Amino acid sequence: MKLFQYRMPAGRLGATEYLRDASAEDLKVLVCISEHSGVTDSVTVAREAFLNEARVLSAAFYFEQAGILSPLSEEDTTLGSVDGNVITEYPTAGKPQRSAGEIAKQIRDKGLEDLLTQCAELLKKPALSTTEMQQIVSLMETENVDAEYLVLVLNDMQNLKNPTVRTLTDRVVKYVSQGLTSSAELQEFFLDRNQKMKCEWNVMKICGIRDRNLTAQEKEAFARWSEVYGYGNEILTLAYDFTVRGAGRYSAAYMDKIVTAWHNAGLSTVEACEKYHMQTRPEEIIPEKKRPGRKKADPGISNYDPEEAFQNVLERSYGKSEKE
Repeated sequence: MKLFQYRMPAGRLGATEYLRDASAEDLKVLVCISEHSGVTDSVTVAREAFLNEARVLSAAFYFEQAGILSPLSEEDTTLGSVDGNVITEYPTAGKPQRSAGEIAKQIRDKGLEDLLTQCAELLKKPALSTTEMQQIVSLMETENVDAEYLVLVLNDMQNLKNPTVRTLTDRVVKYVSQGLTSSAELQEFFLDRNQKMKCEWNVMKICGIRDRNLTAQEKEAFARWSEVYGYGNEILTLAYDFTVRGAGRYSAAYMDKIVTAWHNAGLSTVEACEKYHMQTRPEEIIPEKKRPGRKKADPGISNYDPEEAFQNVLERSYGKSEKE
């Protein structure tokens, strides 16, 4: 099996500028490599550093550019008999590491300039660094995804305050591991997920849930009401009102019984649900709200006579005899 290896030559850790600019994840990879006296592979480094392989490979690109890691050809060494520290990557995990010059050539050959420009815009940066470009190219090769796939993920990250290439890498690796390997599959996944989130948010507003996460029971029930039963806001609002009247407060379990009963009865309109509830649970019927009207006039106030009132004050103050 052909191996792709990187040696850590002695005395090259003096590249302080690169070490200072390296991320915490990059340094984790470097430390893991330095702890191996022979040859190691990207899977081992990823496991020891608690990172994914794409991040390990992008870190190797970074330190190759810095001169801290140098590539070895297969004839230079054999597995387990190398002086110094080496990172080995198997073809099953990705492709050989490339220098910055090779990456630049690959960008030109594959016409990735427009993609990288768009990536910079979606990452809210004026331009990508060489390291970031290397990471993106490595990610596309390792996970076998195209430009459209990356753009879909980046657009989905626009709600983040500070989107980064690291976040992009994590999400792409996650989606690919879930079996979403094509742009069409990923787009369908996003549309379905966003629709579910919208339905969930609508039910949360109806139930007055604001400053907490949903329980597993609520997530399951809300999705079933909207997606399986096909109930909209009006019917769910009615169910919530009946829940508060019957249970005295919001209760997901109580509301679920009401909504499920309506579904099992084949009801699909607000009128039908309300009529059914009147027949099965008359004690929970919500009376119609009376329109606010004018208060009835006080007879004493409506027959008020200013002269008579003034006369009464005089009588109380001076006595009836003085008036006469």
